[in-house]
Amino acid sequence: MEAEGRDVIRGTVSQVQLNSAQISFEESLGEKIDKITITSSEGAQLAILRSQLKKVHDKEKSINENLADISIGAGNAKTILADIPHAVQDCLTSRKIILNPEQRAALQKSVSSQCLLLWGPPGTGKTFALGLMVLGYLSQGKSVLLASNTNKAVDQALLSVIEAYTQIPSFKEGEKTLLRLGSSITDTIKASKVPAWAKKVTAEEILEDRQKELQDQYNALKADHEKTGNKLHALKTKITVWDDFSATGKKIDDLKKGLASDAQAIEMNNKRLQEILPAIQILKEHFQKAPEGETITTRLGFKKSRPEIAKEILAKESERESLSSQVQTLIDGVKIKEADLREAKQRHGFLLSQTKTLESYEPLKKAAGVIAKTLAGIETDMAEIEAKLRNLRKELIENADLIATTVYGVFSKPEISDRTYDVVIIDEVSMVILPMTYYAAGRAKSQIVIVGDFKQLPAITQAETDLVKEWLFKTPFHKHHIPEALRKGELPEYLVGLREQNRMKEEINNLISKKFYKERPLITGQRAHNAPPLRTPTFSKSRKRIFWIDTSELGAWSAHRYGESSLFNVTHAAIVGAIVDQLIVDGILNRENRVRSLGFVSPYAAQGELVTKLLEDKAEYIDPSSTCDSP
Repeated sequence: MEAEGRDVIRGTVSQVQLNSAQISFEESLGEKIDKITITSSEGAQLAILRSQLKKVHDKEKSINENLADISIGAGNAKTILADIPHAVQDCLTSRKIILNPEQRAALQKSVSSQCLLLWGPPGTGKTFALGLMVLGYLSQGKSVLLASNTNKAVDQALLSVIEAYTQIPSFKEGEKTLLRLGSSITDTIKASKVPAWAKKVTAEEILEDRQKELQDQYNALKADHEKTGNKLHALKTKITVWDDFSATGKKIDDLKKGLASDAQAIEMNNKRLQEILPAIQILKEHFQKAPEGETITTRLGFKKSRPEIAKEILAKESERESLSSQVQTLIDGVKIKEADLREAKQRHGFLLSQTKTLESYEPLKKAAGVIAKTLAGIETDMAEIEAKLRNLRKELIENADLIATTVYGVFSKPEISDRTYDVVIIDEVSMVILPMTYYAAGRAKSQIVIVGDFKQLPAITQAETDLVKEWLFKTPFHKHHIPEALRKGELPEYLVGLREQNRMKEEINNLISKKFYKERPLITGQRAHNAPPLRTPTFSKSRKRIFWIDTSELGAWSAHRYGESSLFNVTHAAIVGAIVDQLIVDGILNRENRVRSLGFVSPYAAQGELVTKLLEDKAEYIDPSSTCDSP
């Protein structure tokens, strides 16, 4: 980014909403910026990834190539069915949760298997299962790297871990370090009901207590530094008075000597002028008597001709003018020096009056030297504590039991990428390109867990070459040939597909399942069946949960937003507004369920922004900024 009057400043996009973006910069730009120019570098992250992979290729950096290969379907994974760890069992008992068969299989295979592919369609409890898996790993003393494609997804997965972790009485506060690195952009964790101590997941929050003692020492030294610095400043001020007094006295002496020298020079030049004037007069008289040209007497040197005498007169006149000029310059200089002398004497007298109230010069210099040495010692101590504080963060990251971050942080942040982990979990892997998955999996020592839904959209790329299609469009599920295995009904042992969903009612589930998961239909769980029935809005004549609104006869035209390709439709936006108004009148949307009461999705950003603007006056009942979204 370029700001007015500033150099280029690096930053990263930490949050993107429908009509706004949040950018974190490497330095503060103040509260207000008049004008900025933001330049995105979409290839920057890929350049870093390419550099890391090149180091691996050139043997400059080591990864677990076996697990990295397995993550992209190029190796064979060992699958082991083990007992669910006691900590996980205790958590389930505490929360009165009974696992469905697929969840149980996922947990049993996650304990010791080299690789687990966890296929989790929407609402099937993928994140819940992931939290239990991590709990199991932590209870076994294993270190875990949890990575996902977005900060929001990372926070959601980490919250699932925290919720499971805090249900275990044997895990005391601070026993395990769960660390969130990167930009935590949501209030998911802060707004949760987990204990306050468990919400401290950033390095700053965790280190707050650990570094308190060091920080207290540092603050005490800082106060002492300020106090000692003030003492030294006071002494230096006194010393400066003495130095100024001495310098002014020397200046007076120098000026007096200069004036005496100038006076002598003026006297000598004036004396010389007095000698030159008669000489010029005599030459002029000789000129009148001299012959016009050469004669026998001028040739023999007895007399000078007029031209010769004229040259002598010119030389004497030139010397006279030079001496006169020198005398005037000296006189002007004398005036300046006399003024400087008067000012110096006045200043010297003032400083003399000040020195009478001061200690002697030498004791002051000695005291200042002692205090300067003390100040240097304080600064050394402060620097040592600063180094310790920096090392605290380094040690925290090196020893954290769990690090949660985005996949971009895994390869772009040395503090994360230089470390290895017993287990690496990659969530939402369908939105992560394979080279990123490969590198992240390579940071694992013994196990990898790949979580996602290959039926959802792949990572967004612009090119469509064969290489791009093979390595950027495809997911690890495709590289493991899961779609083909699913059609044949021959799923590999290292894959667990979750089927029971408890998010959608049966009617909605059937629509999604038949359209996207027909090879392995989703099952509506008992919790979804037992969910309180939704009140039927008054504009509906049935209790169906899916409404299709046909606007083909309304002339619902669409248009491009000026200068952009994104479409908007005013009629559709008005219909959305009318539906929301009626839901508020019916009491279905109310202040109590404001956050999760309504969702709106459009394939066009312009339409999303239009609806967001339309719903701004409904902020009492819904949150337009989180309600509306577009791909």
